[in-house]
Amino acid sequence: MSTDPHGPEPDPLLEERRDPLDLERWKSEIASVGWRHLIPFRFFFDDKSWTLVWVQFIAFAFGFPFLLICYYRNDASSLAEAAWALGIYFSIIWAVVLHRCIRPEPVGTGRILGTWFTTSMLGVLAVFIVSLIGRFVPGIRDVFDASESASVFGRLLGMTVAVGLVEETAKLLPVLWFARSLGATVRPTTIAYLGVISGLAFGATEAILYSISYAAGHASAQIGYGDYLLVQILRLVSLPFLHGIWTGISAYFAGLAAINPSARRVVILAGLLSVSLLHGLYNTFADGWLGFVFAMLSLGIFVGYVRGEAASVAAVSIKPYRSSDAIELAEPPVSDNESPPPTL
Repeated sequence: MSTDPHGPEPDPLLEERRDPLDLERWKSEIASVGWRHLIPFRFFFDDKSWTLVWVQFIAFAFGFPFLLICYYRNDASSLAEAAWALGIYFSIIWAVVLHRCIRPEPVGTGRILGTWFTTSMLGVLAVFIVSLIGRFVPGIRDVFDASESASVFGRLLGMTVAVGLVEETAKLLPVLWFARSLGATVRPTTIAYLGVISGLAFGATEAILYSISYAAGHASAQIGYGDYLLVQILRLVSLPFLHGIWTGISAYFAGLAAINPSARRVVILAGLLSVSLLHGLYNTFADGWLGFVFAMLSLGIFVGYVRGEAASVAAVSIKPYRSSDAIELAEPPVSDNESPPPTL
């Protein structure tokens, strides 16, 4: 214990008074800092950080909206142009993220771009033509009209067949075309990634039409500012991804079908019908909480297939039953010392 009646000695560093205009001290402090390493511009170029995938991805995700603003600063963009640009922007982000998660085998840039452009052009056009014809063909017209039925079951039927089955078929066909030469040489998750690309292309293209519809609703005061912002984000960000995982699931089944060609049609049809039902369930209940439930269910199923690829491959690799197999098993082997049983 200190016995000094005046207390402990003051700290000289705390008591020191410095002249804020002491230039010599400023120079000394500046010289004591390693500026070369504190500001890493030179290290950035020496390290060539721009060659890293994560740096490229972040630079694109961060910088693309700035480029759009600069590009259209003196030439105002139309709503369709802006929706198309943003749809592609978010689709590329989703494609990169899922590529890092799924890690598909290389299939070639040509297949990826071919799948994208075929779906965004021919696939969307095919859906429009089929929907137009379906409105005028007796019998089929009733199914298409059911999508607007007041009955939940009628609306589910219409949304599943007239919307889900039509759109999912249009998205899957380009995948089957561009993956036909791959066969069983690649994993089903690789074919699923092509399906994701096809679905993203469809969703990004579809977003243009819906953006125009939302803008018209906003202009007529049917949609408020907040709702308009929310539905645009949903349409540009989340729904292309939802289309992507739906087609990813059906394309995954196409990849499984290549492993067992004897069950090819059954496996592809099972995947297509399952996804069409998921699509119909979401569309039927999209305005409520159940829409969110079925969207998350779709994501969970997609993740389950990607993570459980080995089990799926084992399931479709089982040798199918044939009547000849039963005959072979029913006949006991004949030893060399025995004569075969008489035949009738």
